[in-house]
This record gives sequence, structure tokens and C-alpha cells, in this order.
Amino acid sequence: MDEFLQAKSIVQECIHQLKTEHKGFIQNPPLGIMVELPSIVEIIDEIAQEADFFSIGTNDLIQYMLAVDRTNERVAQLYLPHHPAVLRALKKIVNAGLKYGKEVSICGDMANDPKYLGLLLGLGIRCFSMDARYLPRMHDRLRQLSIGECETLTQQVLAQSQISRIAQILEGFDSPL
Repeated sequence: MDEFLQAKSIVQECIHQLKTEHKGFIQNPPLGIMVELPSIVEIIDEIAQEADFFSIGTNDLIQYMLAVDRTNERVAQLYLPHHPAVLRALKKIVNAGLKYGKEVSICGDMANDPKYLGLLLGLGIRCFSMDARYLPRMHDRLRQLSIGECETLTQQVLAQSQISRIAQILEGFDSPL
């Protein structure tokens, strides 16, 4: 929180300086955060009261949350986006965004994977940042889904504490509808 408030203060100082120099600038630039550290999740409601938006960086958030280097072949199999702790953290972030009327977007490998699209939509995420090469397959998957089905899927998944059970549910949902 301290870092975000400090950054906000610096932006306000810059705006003031640009005004005094009679230079063009955006009056109220939106200021948000990348949610990539597990420590942010615990203060997300307070951050939501100050930030204009959130972007969830799934690659780093998952890696730091699970203490797994996804690029290390010895432990990469433990990097699990569908780990219950990760999914509950995502839910907490999205809930704070919804509660305070803040846009929540998502980026990283999880945002590019059609296997997680229904789950992410069911959490309430509506803004995805992805490489254009993933758009066709994500679009195809999106056309197969309804928000109601996605919300049901998400409730089922969030009720689980076993990674294997979550994987089974996601696999069953990912089958062609």
C-alpha cells in the first residue's frame, strides 16, 4: 500500500509540474496495479479503495504463491494454475474489484489457455490480455460457453481442496459441449 500511495503521490506531483509549465497532460490518469505478489491478496480490499484497476499477472502470482520456478524442469510440474490456493486468491482479487467497482483484467499463460477460460469467466473476469496468436482458439472456446455454466463450474472448483479433483472437473468441462 505504501508503495502504491507513494507512486500516486509522484504522479500528482508530475501533474502539478505539468500544469505550472502549461504542458498538455491527462487530467486524471487511471492508476492501477499488477497483482503478482501473494502479499497483495491479503490487502486487496484496501488497495481496491485506492487503485483504479487491477491486472492479475498469473505467471508470477502462481510462481510466487506456490514457490515453484516454472522454468525449472525439476519442479515445473508443481506449477499448477488450478491449485486451490491460487484459485481462491483469484476469487478474492476479483471480489474486491467487483465490490469497489474496479476493472480486473488478467494476463499471463492462464489467460491464454482455453482450459481455464470458463473458470476465469465464472470468477467474474471479463478482460483478458493475451498475445494475438491465442485469439482464434480462445474465441472458439468462448463461443461454446455460457456465463451461467461458467459460474457453476467455478463454484464446483472453489469448493474443492484437492488438486486432482479440480483437474478432473476442469477436464470434464473442457470437453466439447
